[in-house]
Amino acid sequence: MRGRTMSGRGSNWLLAKVRDVGVKVIIDLRTADHTDRYDRNVAEAGLEYHNLPIDSRNTDVHQIIGSLPLLFELMDNGGFYIGIVV
Repeated sequence: MRGRTMSGRGSNWLLAKVRDVGVKVIIDLRTADHTDRYDRNVAEAGLEYHNLPIDSRNTDVHQIIGSLPLLFELMDNGGFYIGIVV
């Protein structure tokens, strides 16, 4: 999906593509958006969505550390896509 933004408007077809290749869970490490549009699009594509922001400038470090067990569990289960802005 390099060069594409799955959270962008009109990109629902990308979510269907990743689902069709076996992805079951979207792990979004970005700081949460102001809307729930992406969350809804992921659910409509039949995927599970988790937002676990890791931006220490906008997220309390204790919250980041607290989310690590869930992140590791999701990764251990496989079938995931991680979204992050670099």
